[in-house]
Amino acid sequence: MSFFGRRTFMVLAGSLGIGVVASTPRKAFSSSGKGQCLSLEDQRVKRFTAYREMAFQDPAKAVETYSSPNLSYASTSGQEFNKPQLIERIKQWNEGFRRNAVKPVVATELEDGSILIVYDQNILNSGDFRGASASNNTLDLTSLFKVSFDDKGMISSYSSYQDYGHLAKNIGSANSVQLLGLR
Repeated sequence: MSFFGRRTFMVLAGSLGIGVVASTPRKAFSSSGKGQCLSLEDQRVKRFTAYREMAFQDPAKAVETYSSPNLSYASTSGQEFNKPQLIERIKQWNEGFRRNAVKPVVATELEDGSILIVYDQNILNSGDFRGASASNNTLDLTSLFKVSFDDKGMISSYSSYQDYGHLAKNIGSANSVQLLGLR
């Protein structure tokens, strides 16, 4: 992702009350007031990463395997979705993009006990995505996920934050709002 895109995420993180989040090819760091930087080997980070891996293969199985019965999901636009709606959104993403590489780069535990995980992704726009035709363009995309777990280690809620402006520009869509899939 370009420096401009990283600045966008730093501003977004600040607006979420997260403090500072940054990643570069050589260094990853974060701070969040009273929060603490986590190892990427932390079981919560590994569990959410495993969930995301499975979601690219079988969204319904991933949601069933890794989430609590009352899972709450909020998209980049702030819209809340139930489990069937979340599964449909993951399917839309999977139909539109092929993953070349996805890796967590930094994780932080926040004051409320949730964790923030930043992923760098390299994806190919190989299919139609929410009204935008496949461009066959490859792009680097940084994503933020704020994740909470219940006392059994299941994902109880999470929010995702993607730079849809960057996404739209790189796949040739003139309408980043359309890509958000607003209801």
